[in-house]
Amino acid sequence: MDERSIAREVRALRRLPFTEVRQSIIQSMQGNHDVESQRHALNLRCPLSQFRIRDPARFSGCTHYQCFDATAFLMVTHRARTRGTANLRCPICERNVNQRDMVIDLYFDDILRRAPVTTNEVFLQVNGEWRTRDGQFASLREAVRVTINYTNVPANPPPHPTRNGQLPRPNPAELECLAFFSIIGFVWFIFMIHRLLNCLNLV
Repeated sequence: MDERSIAREVRALRRLPFTEVRQSIIQSMQGNHDVESQRHALNLRCPLSQFRIRDPARFSGCTHYQCFDATAFLMVTHRARTRGTANLRCPICERNVNQRDMVIDLYFDDILRRAPVTTNEVFLQVNGEWRTRDGQFASLREAVRVTINYTNVPANPPPHPTRNGQLPRPNPAELECLAFFSIIGFVWFIFMIHRLLNCLNLV
């Protein structure tokens, strides 16, 4: 089977919308309180070719979000499919599948477009977004959220009010210390002015 035939098969596959996959991720991860599920990893390398995925595919009946490369799968299973003896299995979960249920995952495709080629793994977040392990790369919404949270932190945050809503009263000892040093500073200022005037008189 030549590359053009494979490419036509890939183009004919149904596309799974980005928003549909994202909503499914949110529902799946928020409904599972297991700690491991809160950091679900996606490998960007195909388990069949061991190369970076180009056309992310999975089967609609599978519950995982991990994808494989559609071209690699069609090439590997070509002979069995043409003979009609194919007993197709998902290369991720190994369940029996039907080729007509294979879809292109546009959420995974968005990851491949945004993540650098040196990245082999990303992690899903409970809000349906993703980020790399070091946090340097993330989905567009996640990157915007992190940026906003970072830039909104005030350089000099105001003092926190007490429980009754009023600002805490200053310590009397601190006020006395502040007054003492203010007087010392004022006396020093007068002394320096006096010396300056004396110097001018000498001239």
